[in-house]
Amino acid sequence: MLEILLRMEQEQKVTEDARIAAERDAAEQKYAAHLIQEKYEAVLIALSQMEKRAVMAETMLEATKQYQAGQVKAIQTFAPKSPHADLGKINQEPNQDTPNKKVGLLSRGLGWLEKSKGKSNPTETNEG
Repeated sequence: MLEILLRMEQEQKVTEDARIAAERDAAEQKYAAHLIQEKYEAVLIALSQMEKRAVMAETMLEATKQYQAGQVKAIQTFAPKSPHADLGKINQEPNQDTPNKKVGLLSRGLGWLEKSKGKSNPTETNEG
């Protein structure tokens, strides 16, 4: 009878140790899941910021392309008709079109800003 009680007590101790180990493992897994969730949220925030930066970079690239296209057109407009034209003559005689026409350096470059404002708040474009 005593042997049975000792064996039962030993089995109960093994069972209790197994329960404690299982609870510890569950707590560690819960903590690991929490850490993974935090890292996942941080990655989502970083991804969102990268997407915003990519959109901004694309917008700036488009604005740069538009600006450069305007510069090429301006150079072609003011370039001499023949490649053998006298450059000294051009420098001495002021261009008659230049004083009458004001060329804004940023007029083409800020078109992207107006587009982005129009996308973010369409009521502002109607008011002003």
